[in-house]
Amino acid sequence: MCAAACAAASAALIVGPSACNAPPPSLKIAFAGPPTQSCRTDDRDGAPACGDVPMLCAAVMSIRIVEPSNPDPKHPAYEQCTELPPNGHKDMCVVGSIDLAPTPLPVDELEVQIALYPATDIAVDPADPKHLLCPTTVQYAAGTGFPVERTPTPALGGRSFYHPGDQTVTVTLGCTELDAINASCAGSDIVKVAASLENFKDRFPVTDVNVIHQVEVSAGEPRAFNTAFELNPTDTTPLMLHINGNGRPSWEGEVMSPPSRYACLKVRSNEAQSTATATCKRMNADQPLALVGELLEKPQLDALVSALKLSGFPPQGLTIGIVVDQVGDPVAGAVVTAKQHAVAYQTPTGFAGAATSSMGIFVSTDAPFGTELSTDVTINGTRQVLSGIGGLIDGMVTTVVLRPAGRQL
Repeated sequence: MCAAACAAASAALIVGPSACNAPPPSLKIAFAGPPTQSCRTDDRDGAPACGDVPMLCAAVMSIRIVEPSNPDPKHPAYEQCTELPPNGHKDMCVVGSIDLAPTPLPVDELEVQIALYPATDIAVDPADPKHLLCPTTVQYAAGTGFPVERTPTPALGGRSFYHPGDQTVTVTLGCTELDAINASCAGSDIVKVAASLENFKDRFPVTDVNVIHQVEVSAGEPRAFNTAFELNPTDTTPLMLHINGNGRPSWEGEVMSPPSRYACLKVRSNEAQSTATATCKRMNADQPLALVGELLEKPQLDALVSALKLSGFPPQGLTIGIVVDQVGDPVAGAVVTAKQHAVAYQTPTGFAGAATSSMGIFVSTDAPFGTELSTDVTINGTRQVLSGIGGLIDGMVTTVVLRPAGRQL
């Protein structure tokens, strides 16, 4: 889906095989003007462009395509529930960033329903952290096509119809309760972040002045995009470097749009062809939010990729972790679980075995972001249950350090 003149968003819909000679229709999204459920925030007449409609906080967009002859909400012809982070202009043009999956649709009259909700109102499927649970029982007025103001009521919504042969389907969204989105992050829209950095290779704090001035450190939360997760510059807030009187560096800042579920520290080196790392934890109410990031130097990453017998760094990302003791030394014999996903363990000769070697390193190549990786292991005579958040983020290394509590950098 791409933005068109900032006033509408468009995407290709794929119809069934018998309509293969017809041009695929495009879906366009417009916004209502006066008098009913107007999206205008000024006194002008006419329908606003997407840039005229503010979106200050994260939203979730529901797209449903149903057959009027089969209105069962549990079995639509197409269904998508996707989070929309605010763009740099804090406006509704962000709807242009959503792609529709190429899904065959019945060659029939179809009802296209679109609704937007505050991200804070949408639940996450406990069995799959990438799967958001949008409402399925929204009712739309026959006359306007806008949502009927009853529970559940989206902040914006509208419906339209596709007829076989149509080249364009335009859905005009009424702003049923626009303030529900724009007020959803009020009162919690600033989170102070304090971060430190360690070297993944030896878990020592990064203090070399030649290194710390060559890294960019930022904080944010990955967002779902199609079937993957991304952590782009628009999803993060850069943190400023501070060096105290003892020469110890830290990175600090204020995140204006705080993470809702996971907080990640993204570390990128200015070294040529380097790969950024993300080290993540579940959000909590602590202020400031304390994060520890990992600097994974290119030679070590290249060696790990080679040991995995990969031709290059996988574009979908990679989770690399290590089990360590109280002083940061690797722990052997730890069995790491990642739900139903496979975990491989590095040895001096490659990746093999059923538990960590003396190197302590493990890798997951397929666990989705948000997966909890854990181990139940005895360290120095004491049983330890350790866990961390990992999973794939496009183009990045997600680093997971499983260590006993209490160690400070």
